[in-house]
Amino acid sequence: MGEPVEYEVCGEGLPFSVTELDIEPLKPRPGRTVMGSFKGNFSGDAPVEAAEVKFVVELGSLEVGDGTLDLCELLDCPLAPGEIGASAEEKIPSIAPPGDYNVRIEALDKTPGNEDVVLACVELGLTVRPPDVVGGAKDFFGRIFG
Repeated sequence: MGEPVEYEVCGEGLPFSVTELDIEPLKPRPGRTVMGSFKGNFSGDAPVEAAEVKFVVELGSLEVGDGTLDLCELLDCPLAPGEIGASAEEKIPSIAPPGDYNVRIEALDKTPGNEDVVLACVELGLTVRPPDVVGGAKDFFGRIFG
């Protein structure tokens, strides 16, 4: 699997507690895909019929990206109390500058009547390395000269 990531919980008393968060590769390059996985315990009182994961990416104090994933496409809904884990992948934009990014990830209940109740929230750092110039040149010339 991926490498364990240091993260901070950004909320108290939330019904989902993250126990493990992995990212592979830990220091990606622009244009490459990052695989993220998590494990944790859900202790909610009522089943979650619909949920989404929202993430916001910042470079310094500037928001440079965001996205939303349907949590029920990653997990079987309704979510019931117990251990839960899933994984997803996201491509780093090829124009992403190298640097240290902050990523905030929130899981939100979308069950009618509970819309936008925060289930879990974590923040983590992610370092994007400079592009692989040698590998990129090799791919480019390989396509031209076969």
